[in-house]
Amino acid sequence: MKMPKNEIAIPSNAEVTRWCELWDALENYSQQEDALYKLFHETYPTNDDPKDVLIKVAALNHFYSTHIFDAFSVAKHIRTIERLDERLREGDISLVDDIKDVPMRNGGFRNFYSFASKFCSHHNSEAFPIYDSYVDEILNYFKRKYNFTKVARSRWKIYSEFKSTLIEFKEHFQLGCSLKDLDRYLWQLGKDTLLEDPCLSVEIGNIAPCSVREVQWPFSTFHLPRHSRRFCGIISLFIRIATVRFIRNIYSFHQRFQRKKKLLKN
Repeated sequence: MKMPKNEIAIPSNAEVTRWCELWDALENYSQQEDALYKLFHETYPTNDDPKDVLIKVAALNHFYSTHIFDAFSVAKHIRTIERLDERLREGDISLVDDIKDVPMRNGGFRNFYSFASKFCSHHNSEAFPIYDSYVDEILNYFKRKYNFTKVARSRWKIYSEFKSTLIEFKEHFQLGCSLKDLDRYLWQLGKDTLLEDPCLSVEIGNIAPCSVREVQWPFSTFHLPRHSRRFCGIISLFIRIATVRFIRNIYSFHQRFQRKKKLLKN
């Protein structure tokens, strides 16, 4: 994996505070989080009513662009999980794995790993840190540079391993922040810094999806027959490369446009 052109600052309490202050200064981020907090903790704090769960799934899907095209099936699946509210309060991290594999109405399954971490996190943010592609990418950068963990990147798709990696990260860099603030720091750093290098993630066999908070790729999230996986993996690889390049071209164009706009104003 290629490193970013601009050097990334060593993780520190000051860096975490700086990025969290930037988060708070962005009206759309802060108000979106406040709205979700009110929804999950005041309006619909429990998951007894199927309609409440459906509203929360739809809100997360809209705000985080998790690409769930059948919110009803996801909400229905969540409602089948026993002791859901109790396990959320207790911080039972195995709950993420129970939520992520969703049976769809066409008879297949989809893996909504990142969404599952978000759903749990918005009920109990300190017990359930959020997993997504930007956090994965920046953690991998720090892992390669500072070797703060022995946990392989591929094992971060196991939620207990992902959470333990974040705890190791905090301990290695002696960070006193909450897991919620750590998520805000890592996500913004991944989004705003790593995307500056258009070649960062496009490496054969090691591609991370690029989105607002999550992308569900068409072939990687279904449970396919073994004989079909290799072919679908090749197709998925080409789709990922094309999509990442397209998004980054749009992002670069937007950055150039904003710079020209500022120059004209001056």
